[in-house]
Amino acid sequence: MQNELKKFDFGIRVDMGGVIGSGHIYRSSALADELIKKGRTVVFIVKNKKNFLLHTHGKKYQYIDLKTSNDIECIKKCKKLKGIKNLILDLQKHNEKYAEKLKSKFFIISIDDVGNKKIYSNVIINGQIGKFNYNYSFSNLDTKRLLGTDYIILRNSFHKLSKKFSISKKPIKKILLAFGGSDDEDVIRRILPFLISRNFELTVILGATYPHSNLISLLAKKHKNLQIKKSLNEVASIYLKNDIVIASSGMTSYELACLGVPSLFIPSGEHQHKIAKEFMKKGFGINYGFWDDNYEHFSKVLAKFSSYYFRKEMNRNGKKIVDGKGVFRIIKGLINLDSYELS
Repeated sequence: MQNELKKFDFGIRVDMGGVIGSGHIYRSSALADELIKKGRTVVFIVKNKKNFLLHTHGKKYQYIDLKTSNDIECIKKCKKLKGIKNLILDLQKHNEKYAEKLKSKFFIISIDDVGNKKIYSNVIINGQIGKFNYNYSFSNLDTKRLLGTDYIILRNSFHKLSKKFSISKKPIKKILLAFGGSDDEDVIRRILPFLISRNFELTVILGATYPHSNLISLLAKKHKNLQIKKSLNEVASIYLKNDIVIASSGMTSYELACLGVPSLFIPSGEHQHKIAKEFMKKGFGINYGFWDDNYEHFSKVLAKFSSYYFRKEMNRNGKKIVDGKGVFRIIKGLINLDSYELS
């Protein structure tokens, strides 16, 4: 429900949808859920009420609608907010622009993915794989740093189900496709006909802002080996029902590693390409690279998953990289700070 400001322990400024995808709101929700379990009060601060509610799947979070898409205006409105002790920032690009302008008003916790910036926050959280993501300079050397995959924020269901996946010795049959909220590179439409023709049992997760849902629905009506799942709050159990997953290498890659589900990554953008390469270097997933419509090459890459031992090793390696406990480590760190509010 929208809140006209009572007092809150934590405000969470987050964006979602379109090119931003769903990863930010899902991990912010995971953080909020655990804070609430610990007796802390939380309010989301969003640009667009409709987009926010579309991604909450019926959960009754408190929220404040800033009613503007302009970040300068959002910062001005955030400055006027009262009754919030700590501000968590989980934005695709502008965390530190907010932090620099708001650091005198809030104790600020930033969740970042890409590094290479100056940090004004009191706490920086970056759970991404690869040290290239941690290239920071700091305006305050006392900034608390929670870096590495021990601090990747996943929904609680991934930790609970992390030991449930088992590798089948039978030939791969069931394949899941997951390309975030909107699949900006349109990979789903480009690879589905090929996979359908190979008679795999296919499931596609369509994000909340995916623009071609009607076309994929028509395909599903024509082909009995294709089923559709709409954007889901809990996807862990869906991943577990498949032999392999073909996905972009955003937050989904960490979820799949935690469960140990063998994965083929087709990245969207240069940052995801680096992430996919880093996972592959550590023995989890195959980085296909950017989609190129080369179906002969795609077929050869897919054939690598026919080896039981290849998939078994990938299963082990994924769970070594991501244990699913990041959100609990972060909550403990925030709650145990000597003072997690400005004096």
